[in-house]
Amino acid sequence: MDYEILSAVFNAADAMRPEAPILHEDLQKLMDPDSLQLETWPANVGNHFELDLGDVAADFSAAKVTVETTTTTKAVHQGYIEPHAGTARWSEDGRLTVWSSGQGYFAVRDAVAALLARKARQAVKIAMPRIDVFEGTGPASGTQITIKLGATEDGRLTAARSHGLRGGRVSWFIRHGGRPLCVLAL
Repeated sequence: MDYEILSAVFNAADAMRPEAPILHEDLQKLMDPDSLQLETWPANVGNHFELDLGDVAADFSAAKVTVETTTTTKAVHQGYIEPHAGTARWSEDGRLTVWSSGQGYFAVRDAVAALLARKARQAVKIAMPRIDVFEGTGPASGTQITIKLGATEDGRLTAARSHGLRGGRVSWFIRHGGRPLCVLAL
């Protein structure tokens, strides 16, 4: 097997730079195959959306006071109390019952439990050990958020702009076979 050594990238902003190594050539098409704006996204961006209300540039020009700040957060794991588990059972009449603690990401786990239950002709439970939950999942990525506010002299807000980046983990894609989530730009 041949490997290509790529330079390391440790945050979403650096992953979006033109010189950053591209992690997946078709990432944007996989994440949003119907988008007509794929060519305008920076490299390594898995999702991008913008929301504009009003004439923000004019509102900032009219503001007497502006304040702008950037903050970052580290990746965290919420430490869910419930296990990542699914149990499936096929009844004699061919009906399938699935009990799942998932929040939408575990369709593959539950489908596998269902197929195994059908073959075994009894209930099958698939559960991720606690250590794997902490090492192999990470629902809250680190972020970088910039907020700019414009206001009148008496403090009434007249304009606001925010820009957020959320980094993802390629290991999630590789380990769990789900859709890759690399970067979200707000």
